[in-house]
Amino acid sequence: MESVVQKTVRQMSFLTWDEYTLLVEELAEKIKNSGRGYKALVGIPRGGLVLAVMISHILDIPLAYDSRVAGQNKEILVVDDIADSGSTCYEVAGKCGIDTAAVYKYVGCKVEPTYFARSTVDWIVFPYERNGASDTVSKALF
Repeated sequence: MESVVQKTVRQMSFLTWDEYTLLVEELAEKIKNSGRGYKALVGIPRGGLVLAVMISHILDIPLAYDSRVAGQNKEILVVDDIADSGSTCYEVAGKCGIDTAAVYKYVGCKVEPTYFARSTVDWIVFPYERNGASDTVSKALF
């Protein structure tokens, strides 16, 4: 008997730069309202790098260039564009008890970020991913 592998196909949702900027501002407001005094931001390559720069400018928090500092300082915030399973942020920061932030949290995410702007079940295509979207989707589905 042949085994059938079923893949969940998510609806693709394409964000514009304006939409992304509003979501980043919403996320930054949540971080600010938490009252935590972060000394630095670390962006997880690749999706977290754009987010880290934007939040750094909005909240005037300096960027840390190396994620290895995350294990040495609890006043660092680690950011990524989306928490799909949550494992990336957990590997970089969660094991050390360091706070994390993401623009989107996928519904069913096993390790929830400390801060997130929205939850989703869609496949989010960020504005900086446009040229590689078809390759990314192909790799994920096939």
